[in-house]
Amino acid sequence: MRPRVRLLGCAVAALLVLLAAANGGWAADPKPNFVFVYSDDHRWDAMGVVQKEQGKAARFPWFKSPNLDRLGTGGVRFRNAFVTLSLCAPSRAAFLTGRYNHANGITNNSKPFPADAVTHATLLREAGYKTAYVGKWHMGNQKGPRPGFDYSASFIGQGQYNDCPFEIDGKPTPTKGWVDAVSTDYAIGWMKQNRDKPFSLVLGLKSPHGPRGGNALPEHLRKLYANETTRPTPNCGVPAVFHQKDPKTDQFPLGLADNAAHLDYLRHVAGVDEQVGRLLDALDELKLSDDTVVVYASDNGYFLGEHNSGDKRALYDESLRIPFLVRYPRLFGKGKTVDEMVLNIDLAPTLLDLAGVPIPKEMQGASWKELAAGRKPANWRTSFFAEYYKELGNVPTCYAIRTTAHKLVKYPGRPEWTEVFDLTADPYEVKNLASDAKLTAKLEGELAALVKDVGYTEPKAADPPKKQAAALPVIDTHVHLWDIERRDGLGWIAADNKVLNRSFLPKDHRPLAAANGVGAVVVVQAGQSLADNQWNLDVTAKDKDLYRGVVGNLSKVIGTDEFVPLFEKLCKDERYVGYRLSGRYQKTLTDDFFRHLELTAKAGRSVDLLLNEKEYSLADAAEIARRVPKPKIILDHFGNVELTDRALESEWMKKFKEVAKHPNAYCKVSALYGRVKQQPAPKSLDFYKPILDLVFEAFGEDRIVFGSDWPVSEATADYAAVLGLVKGYFADKVQTVTNKVFCRNAARFYGIAEPKGKE
Repeated sequence: MRPRVRLLGCAVAALLVLLAAANGGWAADPKPNFVFVYSDDHRWDAMGVVQKEQGKAARFPWFKSPNLDRLGTGGVRFRNAFVTLSLCAPSRAAFLTGRYNHANGITNNSKPFPADAVTHATLLREAGYKTAYVGKWHMGNQKGPRPGFDYSASFIGQGQYNDCPFEIDGKPTPTKGWVDAVSTDYAIGWMKQNRDKPFSLVLGLKSPHGPRGGNALPEHLRKLYANETTRPTPNCGVPAVFHQKDPKTDQFPLGLADNAAHLDYLRHVAGVDEQVGRLLDALDELKLSDDTVVVYASDNGYFLGEHNSGDKRALYDESLRIPFLVRYPRLFGKGKTVDEMVLNIDLAPTLLDLAGVPIPKEMQGASWKELAAGRKPANWRTSFFAEYYKELGNVPTCYAIRTTAHKLVKYPGRPEWTEVFDLTADPYEVKNLASDAKLTAKLEGELAALVKDVGYTEPKAADPPKKQAAALPVIDTHVHLWDIERRDGLGWIAADNKVLNRSFLPKDHRPLAAANGVGAVVVVQAGQSLADNQWNLDVTAKDKDLYRGVVGNLSKVIGTDEFVPLFEKLCKDERYVGYRLSGRYQKTLTDDFFRHLELTAKAGRSVDLLLNEKEYSLADAAEIARRVPKPKIILDHFGNVELTDRALESEWMKKFKEVAKHPNAYCKVSALYGRVKQQPAPKSLDFYKPILDLVFEAFGEDRIVFGSDWPVSEATADYAAVLGLVKGYFADKVQTVTNKVFCRNAARFYGIAEPKGKE
């Protein structure tokens, strides 16, 4: 239940106003400044002071966070702080509004924050404060000035770790350097400019959100803790109730259990700690430390293998629990710990309370001002409501009551998944006590009262689950044949080769395809030999069920007199689905070139573009798509992007998005490992997430297809790894999206039949 904080009587309040006026206003007790810093995905125990406190139970006792510890020892550490919905945008909205997410309307990561929302920033601004938002906002891909703030220096969506484009009051502005250091620079600069007025600053840091490690870190942090190992907890290896076994291995997923990933995560937290130190130093330098309320928290917790999980998006404590540190020397003591439960929805009412601004009745949180000052209100909460709405991944819609000693989690439509935990005896939430009828009934009654109090209504999506779409077989749209029979450095087949039309099938690929759920293949001709167009058709003729289509190569003849007769001859075979342009043999995109593209469209064939800025460029691709909108074109190899540990170049991204604006343009997710400049290529999905995010954002779920680039890709990774990496990215999408990317889009683009499989 929401605690009620007793207000001063009207007479006492009036007396205080008169006394203040007699003394020349509030000079004797100035309004405090506010600096609220929150990071992304920082779990509650990833602080040196907590690890030391945990002793033998600590997972990483060697971890240090001197500046966060400094903030705690100079103020108050709330040891039981939680979010009410463990997800980035919803939690950020809860911090701003002081309301549960079912009430403030932000229940997922895709919805922009309303411009007319009432927040601590809007109310403080009305009370005379200067307000600023700096750094990560992450309310979908919302652009422009941040609602409710006088000033904003922020970036769109997830941004990027290096040289991240910012928007200063909505104006695009390039930056150089590590994004969290850049954000802190802006924050410190703004404080210096507004030091003589009451101000409220919010700083959102990107770390420790993925992608992590390598160049995503400042160089001095990349090898920190290189020889250390994190410890498991009793709930590592205990899968969440909603996890399912992998049908291929009959094993549950392990989650984020890899030690190397843990170390990168903690290195990013160390980076956060450094930025907090810079802020504290700046406040000291500006002589504002005594007059400033500094709050540090995170938007949610994070799994490091507990319950076989990674990420957040669940109602176990590792996901809900966050660090929460507060310093205000004028009012709060030093080195104090508080065990009462505080929530992200408490921030807004507390800032208003400290500023002497009335708290709107719509705010569902409570001010922890008295708690931080060492005085516990008589009716402080002993339980809170938590919620989650199905988004990405396999975590279903769920809601819970979390008390000081117990937790009850309900999964609408799945009563058999109900979980009850005794948190005193079982803090790792391993033993489900839902069969304890007396305890469960007691918690059910408390939850029902809490649901009514917070105004929660079970969402329609919580109806008994409908049958999910079944996975369709994969269509691999990028397989070469030449390497199968032409090993040991043998060259391309000459045009006059007498064995050109021999009939044989590739020896390696069918078992590979079967083992990896690949039901159909499109062969892409890699060489420039015109005779190879027919050779590819002949090679695959006896296995037409697997080899559904052949993409030839007509780069040498498009735009010339040779094109039409050769193209028409090849099109007599229905499996000739189109051709590739992988070398630019004409100086310009001529009228004949575009006439041949129109003929291609009329014949129902498509064009694969293997781009190179010295041959066909992204600008050419955009021009081709614009001039001849009928033939479908597809960018092979992500448009020839070169992947490094640095951020994608903004100019390249701009050109890439220009191509994607044309509805006849598709993108082939092929040669992912092969696009990495420095080999061996990284195997972590985090490294590839920026390019995959860009492709998904630009082309959407209907214009992306998968291709392995086998057997060329064998030089960088085996077939299963290539396919598995891309599948890993789409694993948190619904099955219908996965079916499109790996099957249906390819069938539609190349005009071939889908492999057998039913949804």
